[in-house]
Amino acid sequence: MLLGQLTLLTFCALTWCDVKIGVKRKATACDTKSRNGDILHVRYKGMLDDGTEFDSNHVRDEPFAFSLGSGQVIAGWEKGLQGMCESEVRRLLIPQSLLTVLLECLPSYLPTRP
Repeated sequence: MLLGQLTLLTFCALTWCDVKIGVKRKATACDTKSRNGDILHVRYKGMLDDGTEFDSNHVRDEPFAFSLGSGQVIAGWEKGLQGMCESEVRRLLIPQSLLTVLLECLPSYLPTRP
C-alpha cells in the first residue's frame, strides 16, 4: 500500500524530469531524518520499467553505505532519500534511463553526523 507520495524535480542530462517518491512503509517513530552529510546504509533493488531486476544488494552481507549529498550516488537517490527515517521503505521512480529503484533502510540505520 502506498502510504504517501511526493514529487520532486531533479536534473537529468539536458532536461528536467520528475523524481517520484513513494513511501511504502512509514517508520513507527522518527526522531532523526536523513540530511546531507549523513552516512546512509540501505538495502536496494534496481528494476527496469518491465519489472526486470538489474541490481540488488539483498543477497550481499552488507548494506550499501554512502554519504548523502556528496555526489556518491545518482541525483535521484540524493533527492529521494532526503528526510528518510530509520526503517522507512521508499520506492523511487526516476525516469529517463535513471531506472526504478526500491530502497529499504535497515533497522540498524543511524545517521552519522560530523
